Amino acid sequence: MNDNDLKACDRHCVFRAAGSTFAVSGLLVCEIAERPPLVAVPDAPDVLAGLCHFRNEFLPVLDLAHLVGTVSPDSQAAEYILVLTGHDGQWALLIDRGLALEPLEISYAATEGAAQVLVGTASHREDVVQVLDADMMYQQAVSLLEGCWQSSGRDHMHAAGIH
Repeated sequence: MNDNDLKACDRHCVFRAAGSTFAVSGLLVCEIAERPPLVAVPDAPDVLAGLCHFRNEFLPVLDLAHLVGTVSPDSQAAEYILVLTGHDGQWALLIDRGLALEPLEISYAATEGAAQVLVGTASHREDVVQVLDADMMYQQAVSLLEGCWQSSGRDHMHAAGIH
């Protein structure tokens, strides 16, 4: 890696969501866009805000508040989506607004299990920024969805008398 590659790796997208300031690796960010209409998914946990049609693709849109445990009544009022790319394609987070794309000096958090989404904290202007692991957030949401739908399927089968 050359110096430019290292600088690109250090950059984080800093944004406001669910009443707090967060950041994710800038390498995973595709864009910030106005929030398109969302379609609710039946039997989905609250972490999945819905699906949207964006640039000829259907994207799952996650509500960050439910992943980090800061449930805010304003999270569904978020005006933007942060579109990220992951191993399984693009997905999005509901956000209030984007703030910056710049290097952060991160104080790394002690890990408390495999599902930990918080990497650490950093300072951005006057704010404490919670730096998140986007891949871990996505995996945690997938796990919650799979668990919800599996139990929902068992409930429907049990109600229908299928064992």
